[in-house]
Amino acid sequence: MLIFFFAVVISAKTQILSPKELSKQKTYASLDEATKEPSLVYKLEIQPGINISINLEIFPHLQELYILGNNEDILPYELKLPENLQLLIIDSRQIDCLPVSIFKLRNLEYLSVVRCNLTKIPSEIQNLKNLQFLSFSDNQISMVSPEIGYLKKLKTLDLSYNPISKLSGDVSELTSLENLYAVSCKLTELPENTSKLINLNKLYLDGNQFSLLPLSLAKLPNLEVLTLSNNRIQALPPAIGKFRSLKTLILSANELKYIAPEIGNVSTLECLILSENQLEKLPKQIGDLRNLQDLNLCNNRLVALPAESANLKKLKSIGTSGNPLSVLPSAMNTMKNY
Repeated sequence: MLIFFFAVVISAKTQILSPKELSKQKTYASLDEATKEPSLVYKLEIQPGINISINLEIFPHLQELYILGNNEDILPYELKLPENLQLLIIDSRQIDCLPVSIFKLRNLEYLSVVRCNLTKIPSEIQNLKNLQFLSFSDNQISMVSPEIGYLKKLKTLDLSYNPISKLSGDVSELTSLENLYAVSCKLTELPENTSKLINLNKLYLDGNQFSLLPLSLAKLPNLEVLTLSNNRIQALPPAIGKFRSLKTLILSANELKYIAPEIGNVSTLECLILSENQLEKLPKQIGDLRNLQDLNLCNNRLVALPAESANLKKLKSIGTSGNPLSVLPSAMNTMKNY
């Protein structure tokens, strides 16, 4: 492994570039090269195998920092970071806790700490008031710190691949949240106050342990994408009809045996994935989904489709393989079937 030692202090007026200006800047992939011209460094990528023994404050204009590892590389707790940092990605570094300097980055908007074996979200996370994107995917976090509720500007939160069995109600305080990822956790339910996430647009809950569709989601006025594949859901209840903005619903690889007729009330639905379940029939109201474009019914137990499914005039593709179907409605013979 290479080790860099520097004791350089640079006094320079910091400059924050606009996203357009920043996109034109070079990404330095060598610390050796970057330290030769620190005032020109706006984007820096530290490669796996590099132990960081450098005060990164020597880069006064640094706005994007990528620290990559190989699951053996250490991230020093004493790491010092420049105050103008807006994006920080830490991937596959061995850390017990995050460097305290991270929580002093008042301009930080994007923080991703993935594959680092963290066991908790530090309470100091509440200091990062300007965060818009936060990912702690693929760590060992078992609970969500209540302080996360202070991140009022957060738009995307990714907690996937952590042994989280329960989301705290504080997540529902993230009223600017648009995208929530909690894939392959151990969730069985959502907080009752999830309905407070009025700006939530996409929710990914695949690979959990839900046995019921979380009914609080029907109160979310802007929810367009809901994915719950690989759970244990056995039925879509009448409350499914209360979803008013939903465009994509993915429920593959559950234990579905029943779909309530109220599914026909979800007039906004464009994509419905019900593959790998135990469905023996569909309600005739499926034909009321006039905006539906993709319907996947593969690997169920369907012997027939309701005649009303011929009303799906916008349907472009339908998946029926793996069912004991003898015939499709004639109107479907011309569309893509898989």
